[in-house]
Amino acid sequence: LPASVKTIGSYAFCGNAFAEVTIPAGVETLGDGVFAYCQNLQNIRVASGSANYCAVDGVLFSASKAVLVQYPAGRSGAYQVPAYVTTVAPSAFDGGALDDVTILATVTDVGCYAFEGCESLTNVVIGSGIKVLSEGVFSGCVSLPNVAIPASVTNIDCYAFCSCSGLTSITIPGTVESVGEQAFGECT
Repeated sequence: LPASVKTIGSYAFCGNAFAEVTIPAGVETLGDGVFAYCQNLQNIRVASGSANYCAVDGVLFSASKAVLVQYPAGRSGAYQVPAYVTTVAPSAFDGGALDDVTILATVTDVGCYAFEGCESLTNVVIGSGIKVLSEGVFSGCVSLPNVAIPASVTNIDCYAFCSCSGLTSITIPGTVESVGEQAFGECT
């Protein structure tokens, strides 16, 4: 990307075929899911001198590392969200190839559609810091067979697990006060 870029809008490069990208140091704002569904993307870098973003092992974070902004969709295997993260941005893992994700208790917010379309995801551990399972958070995770929702969760928003056609078992604790529209729609 050219060094002159200051803002990159939501889904600006969604579905592109590049394997790595460098965020210019002058970028001040990144929209949601900037690199969602970039299924060849293995590595995200940030040019030195950035005041707003950083990369750790090829994963994009806010400068403070409190927000996981984007995970490279082309990476498979397992990933544990680092303990310094409190927020997973909306669409941060969209269309990714991961098969196992652990969200630690330090994470208090997972944005809408954060794991949408992660078709290889077969295991997810949701940490006890989460109170709301956001809109569409795991929608389209067709290989996810079961989910245990922690007792910290009070709300399951609309479409949270919609189209999770492989879902055969889910544990919903008594702490859940509301389940949104189509939260489990098309879970055949």
